[in-house]
Amino acid sequence: MISMRTLASLESPISSLVVSPDGSTVVTASTEGIGFLDLTSGQRSVTALEEEVSRLTFGPDGLLADTLSGEVWSIGRAPVRLFEAIDEEISGIAATSDGTIAVCGGEPFAVATFGPHGNEEWRGEPYKWPYCVRFSPDGSLLAVATWDGNLFVFDAHDLPDELASLDGEYAGGPIFDARFLPGERVLVVGASFVRIWDRGISSYTASRDLPAEAFACAVSPDGGCAVVSTNDQRLRLFALPDLTELGDVAAGPKGSAKTAAPLGSITPAANKELSYFPDYA
Repeated sequence: MISMRTLASLESPISSLVVSPDGSTVVTASTEGIGFLDLTSGQRSVTALEEEVSRLTFGPDGLLADTLSGEVWSIGRAPVRLFEAIDEEISGIAATSDGTIAVCGGEPFAVATFGPHGNEEWRGEPYKWPYCVRFSPDGSLLAVATWDGNLFVFDAHDLPDELASLDGEYAGGPIFDARFLPGERVLVVGASFVRIWDRGISSYTASRDLPAEAFACAVSPDGGCAVVSTNDQRLRLFALPDLTELGDVAAGPKGSAKTAAPLGSITPAANKELSYFPDYA
């Protein structure tokens, strides 16, 4: 059974949402800044940045935010600008437990990795816009998903000299989000589909067509299911690894008082990013 409950009502669309590692705080990015919702007290505070934030992620030293101008910030007691990663908007950010940061987006299109102190370690330029970047949980693999529907999965310690000439794993349309699954598999969602790619056999092993575009996905902590948001304002739950659809619920527009229990950010168009609470199974 899929349940929903309202946690907060915001005045501006949410571009990114993450849950703190201890499950105590929901963090959102919007035009008003970075919002922190304490789930115990219900109190919410907002930290404003000089630049509008596009994506959030947690690294080993805390919260990281990237901006529409291509900068990466560390968000602690006071926000600190770490470095300029790429030109223009960052569309994806990820971090490993050792502090390595990966970003993608920009114009020209770029994917880059940086050390904990902001030193650039690698940069590649794919043929089409890179929409999403993810590290595997152990940091050994780096996944890059692009607007032209290609998924690239690299050894994070042996990244290629160039991306433009490489053939990716074509998913059938633009890929908007990706998540690693156990066994070097990757869940991807995009232009009316959800699929699972297996690195061991270099092919997609499960697939479901959807009646709407899918913009974001999240995997339960036990790896048993995934929630996917679509632009018909629904959250769809799938069993893993066969992608059997378990059900769906409406995540209506503002005023409908619905926010997904497997949390999603609500915008007039669709959920753009999803995150599970650590204690949800």
